[in-house]
Amino acid sequence: MITLVDIWKQTRKLQQPMYMNRMLRRYVPDFNEKIYAVVETMNTLVDGPEFDAWDYMPDLSFDIISSKYSYHISSPNLRLFG
Repeated sequence: MITLVDIWKQTRKLQQPMYMNRMLRRYVPDFNEKIYAVVETMNTLVDGPEFDAWDYMPDLSFDIISSKYSYHISSPNLRLFG
């Protein structure tokens, strides 16, 4: 019988290399590019009505992941990034 713990352990073992510092350093330029785009967009909103910065995080995460793997997927809420 396979338990949830067994599934978690197997999944964690497969994902572990993704979280190594050496591996993550490769993504820093992409993170910076996408984060700077969000900051620039938010700077244009500062003098306007109040907004929740957390509303932009799912799109940011999606954009970072999809651009790293050269996916060109359009999120219905993707409004910040090109």
